[in-house]
Amino acid sequence: MPHPRFAIISAVYNVSSYLPEYFASLDAQTYPHDRIRVVLVNDGSLDGSEALCEEWARLTDIRVEVIHQENAGQAAARNTGIGHLQDEDWVTFTDPDDFLDAAFFTEISKYLESVDDVELVAGHHIDYWEDEPDRGDSHALRFRFASGNRSVDLERYPRNFHMHVASSCLRVDVLRKADLLFDVRVRPVFEDAHLLAKYLLEFDRPVVAFLDTAQYHYRRRGDGSSTMQNAKTDPRRYTDVLEFGTLDLLHHAIERKGRVPDWVQYEVIYDLTWIYRNEDALHGTYRPLSLETCDRYHQLAGAALRMLDPMNIEGYSDVKRTTAQREAMVHGYAEHPWRWDAVVIDGVDEEKGLVKLVYHFTGASPEEEIRVGGRPVEPRHAKTRDFTYLRRTLLHERVLWVPLNGTLSVRLDGQSVPLTSQWPGGAMTAVRPAQVRRMRKQDQRGAANVIEVSRHSKTRKQKLTDGQKKLRRAEMLAVRPPFKKMFRDAWVLMDRSQNAHDNAEHLFRYLRSSRREINAWFVVKKGSPDWDRLRAEGFKRLIPHGSLLWMILCLNATHMISSHIDQYVVEPFARRGGWRWKYVFLQHGVTQADLSRWLNTKTVDLVVTASRDERDSIAGDGSNYIFTTKEVVRTGFPRHDRLVKISRVSDQRSSRKHILLMPTWRAYFSGAVKAGTGERALNPLFFESQFATEWRSLASSQELQGLGDRHAVEIVFMPHPNLEPYLGGFDLPPHVRVVSYAEADVQEMIAGAAVVVTDYSSIAFDAAVAERPVIYFQFDRGDFLSGGHIGRPGYFDYEGFGFGPVVGDVAGVIAEGAEVAEQGFRVPEPYAARTEAVFGGVRGGASKRVVEAIEELRRPLSRRELGTPVPTPPAPPIAYEQ
Repeated sequence: MPHPRFAIISAVYNVSSYLPEYFASLDAQTYPHDRIRVVLVNDGSLDGSEALCEEWARLTDIRVEVIHQENAGQAAARNTGIGHLQDEDWVTFTDPDDFLDAAFFTEISKYLESVDDVELVAGHHIDYWEDEPDRGDSHALRFRFASGNRSVDLERYPRNFHMHVASSCLRVDVLRKADLLFDVRVRPVFEDAHLLAKYLLEFDRPVVAFLDTAQYHYRRRGDGSSTMQNAKTDPRRYTDVLEFGTLDLLHHAIERKGRVPDWVQYEVIYDLTWIYRNEDALHGTYRPLSLETCDRYHQLAGAALRMLDPMNIEGYSDVKRTTAQREAMVHGYAEHPWRWDAVVIDGVDEEKGLVKLVYHFTGASPEEEIRVGGRPVEPRHAKTRDFTYLRRTLLHERVLWVPLNGTLSVRLDGQSVPLTSQWPGGAMTAVRPAQVRRMRKQDQRGAANVIEVSRHSKTRKQKLTDGQKKLRRAEMLAVRPPFKKMFRDAWVLMDRSQNAHDNAEHLFRYLRSSRREINAWFVVKKGSPDWDRLRAEGFKRLIPHGSLLWMILCLNATHMISSHIDQYVVEPFARRGGWRWKYVFLQHGVTQADLSRWLNTKTVDLVVTASRDERDSIAGDGSNYIFTTKEVVRTGFPRHDRLVKISRVSDQRSSRKHILLMPTWRAYFSGAVKAGTGERALNPLFFESQFATEWRSLASSQELQGLGDRHAVEIVFMPHPNLEPYLGGFDLPPHVRVVSYAEADVQEMIAGAAVVVTDYSSIAFDAAVAERPVIYFQFDRGDFLSGGHIGRPGYFDYEGFGFGPVVGDVAGVIAEGAEVAEQGFRVPEPYAARTEAVFGGVRGGASKRVVEAIEELRRPLSRRELGTPVPTPPAPPIAYEQ
């Protein structure tokens, strides 16, 4: 078709800041402007978009029709545009916050002249990141354009489905004949995919042209305000989209074709996959959904997934999924229970004489029979881990640590099952040539590969970086007698790379005073305030973080012990063969949220906890963590030993000096982490955040100042260490003393506090240990507890289990502070009783218990111990926000 006529329909709603760039991209089109017609449907904009549309319509040489209507949503606006189509051949629905490459329509027309059977044209949807313009295309389905311009029959190649209508061109006559419109109920997403799939179901051979040369620039807004970016916070994403979009499409496919074509199935699988992936994401903005919404989602998702071929769900591989995500979709909604066909040997602890077994299942737990040396045995440690998606457990993982002192066999539900070292992968229903070649290469590991690696090593030897040279030198020195002797059986202790004063330092102090036979060394950045402080106190066993000596120490160490578990701690530098030390996570604070998505990715031999519920939430049956009673101990925190002592001294002296304001940090406004350290870059927008505004307002409050004056206590502002680079910009009044962790003893500050005001920080647990009143200032509760920070809702409910009242504004803090002041700054009930319930049995003596637990890591178990199961506690329930 020579020079086809194109219609562009754009639903315009409050996009005035983007319209000039969009209109400029249309004016720049190299295609004849008289063959393009634009319909702008202003959907009740309130930001001046209407005037901009009218102005451009007057100035451009392209035919433009501007339509104004009350706000009804994008689908309704597009439908209005469809009603105004005229004699055009093709129509597209360009979003007005995006923009087109100048040759967009020229390239489409050129391709259409060369082919006859194309039913849909898909321009190359390229992500344009406002904050990172050079980031480039990262769309999960970009492979469809990797081979250049081409036509694809979806019946033959179903993984090439297309879901983005704004970058597509549809035949106007087909749209009219099928009477297709956007379904206004399908919101906030999937309306594009819903209409496109119904359109393509009109054809016996749904042929899509994927044009790499027709480029569509999809804007990823820097402020995250687009419909797509906010979709996962909208409950309709989990109800209306599935009911009126997904299920309607599946039923429509059966009505039109008598079946659900594979390409429709893959489209549905792709869309649903993102929901399960988001549930497993480390952090990211989402709103906790009501139980009613979650139940409705599972009802609809289950109905949709049961209409699909299980092998298609199992084998779809264009979006990476975890084993659990894939299995939840395949088996989580099935009528009958399911389990793995084999049990995986997932780890061995030679020193303890234990082997780790793992298998997945749905429904009731299988009856287990484990035999070692022909005799039945009970696991030493065992738990059932739950995989919970939108409040429903869809899948379980059984974790067993069993004796390794004889021939091992396992029976499940009375049947013998194979033991394997291979974790099951998704079955592939179709294999591409490149995949076959990769599979062959994996199977042909042998001499050829050894030669290839050797050659690669020689190449690298000629091009060593400074870091590689330093590592090579460290490796050579580490095996020499002086260093082998100095660091034999060394324990490496560190808090952060640039500061200390946490559990690792307090444990190090205990080791140097009470267990000097243990070869303990402390690591911190040379020249930091904590380095200078520890040096001044006479500590000689300090190693500068990042130094050559630090690398030599790490290469010889048998234990790495830290209050932090960031990557730069657990893997300080690349080491051939990995790390052979035992990793001990002392924790920075008591775990309140569900951090399983983060901690499960770490290799940890010991997790130190302080409270009963905290321990049970990690090691207990039904939790989301991979860890068992083998890895998790309740000893209390080393830093609490000193805190209890100095708090008692402060009480004896009646020394309550200040109201202590201690906000924690937020993942959603923190700058990027500097590689290889715990330091963060500054965020230029920090002081515009609600966080900075609210805490500044509280600290500067005249009412708070008056409260302090009446009771002879000062106001002290001491935020989380990650916030210290911003301290100078808070611009607080002179009566507020600003203190950093680097210059003050945090425990002395807590011990001397009349009351501690924090938000979500685990520092409240320290205040409780010190028996200091706590007030929780939670003005951004919705954002913080809904995924804006690391972690998801955990067992800890601030109102039900916290150590003080929860308030949402400055006035509330003042009122609660005045009340506790009238009571002599004593911890009121029920908060005093809660403290005893949480810390009973571990207040004092924690350092000694931690060292004993670390030493236990390498002690072999006796035959009697191997045969004695350690009881598994139940995990406390999740405290979901409603």
